[in-house]
Amino acid sequence: MEKLLQDACFDCHRARHDAIDAATAQISKVLDIATDKLGYDVVMATFPDFAGMMTQLNELRAKIVSSRGSAKTRDEIYELIEASDFPELVASFHRFQSFEPIMLKMAGKRRALNLITIAIGVIAIIATLVDIALHELH
Repeated sequence: MEKLLQDACFDCHRARHDAIDAATAQISKVLDIATDKLGYDVVMATFPDFAGMMTQLNELRAKIVSSRGSAKTRDEIYELIEASDFPELVASFHRFQSFEPIMLKMAGKRRALNLITIAIGVIAIIATLVDIALHELH
């Protein structure tokens, strides 16, 4: 019975660790997608704490990696992560998510401006080519 309880306790610890690992991986994935799709300029302009949040995430993930190297201190490291680092990261991430509508609007305006700029450039090139062709005919 004692062995079964120890196994159950170990499984619970492992599940807590896995939950933190999965959550940090998901946060990282969402942040990567945001910067890839919206651009760092939009993300940083809209959410100035982005660099700090990335630092939090990277430091937390470094602790996770270091915990894998030592089975003896793994639970202690995860307890620290769970008590302090993880709740702070989640709070930062929730603040980041609250800015998502603004980021999307800003990125949309940037894309529209880029399209207008390209369209003006194409029109200018076409006008230049037409002008050259007309001068060639005369």
